Amino acid sequence: MKKILMVVVLLFLVLAFTLFLTKDLIAKVIIERGVKEATGLQIKMDGLSLGLFDGSVNIDNLRLYNPQGYEDEVMIDVPNIYIHSSLPKALRGEFHFYDMNLHLREFAIVKNSQGRLNLEALRAVQISKKETPKEKDKKLQVGIDKLTLRVDKATYKDYSRADQPRVREFNINLSETYQNVNNLYELINLIVVRVFANTALAGLTGFDSGELEEMMPSVTDATEAATEAAEQIKERLRLPLFGQ
Repeated sequence: MKKILMVVVLLFLVLAFTLFLTKDLIAKVIIERGVKEATGLQIKMDGLSLGLFDGSVNIDNLRLYNPQGYEDEVMIDVPNIYIHSSLPKALRGEFHFYDMNLHLREFAIVKNSQGRLNLEALRAVQISKKETPKEKDKKLQVGIDKLTLRVDKATYKDYSRADQPRVREFNINLSETYQNVNNLYELINLIVVRVFANTALAGLTGFDSGELEEMMPSVTDATEAATEAAEQIKERLRLPLFGQ
């Protein structure tokens, strides 16, 4: 009996040690598959570290690549992503993020020599235009309670008119907080919508981001919600003094 117990303990220790050594690789594969499913595009990341005890995930230098037929290689350059998640739920296949800090260094919108925008290749954009929100929500369920979104810069390159592209750069310096992002499609659409809202890209590209905004019914601006709550508190405190 003791020998059997020792074998079981030994096997458990070997399994735990193997999991500890491969945890980052497993998390990397899961994240890469999820992003590829939501975007339809290839991604690469330089590093990923997973905290087994606190449910934290740190991703360094993630790059989302344009499909074939575009003169520029990278669409989105993300130096850092921090996620605080529920590890027990993740082990059951349920991805729930309490916090996500997403920092985009650059979002490069490109119109190729055939006049096609790289944004149109994003699977999230394609699905938003074809499916109802109810159908879309069934896919890639990732509950994000609080999202902090930072975007440094957006660029637009138009290769459709001449050999040398027409280039415009926009220093956005966006820093906003959102709540209740239900899936990766909503996350990607939110990024596109906020980049277009803070630039002249709609006029330059002819791309209508309004359809994407309609497909995010659950997402709320945490800053606006906090401001409204503060105003309501101020109104309640404005009570008549001394019976006046």
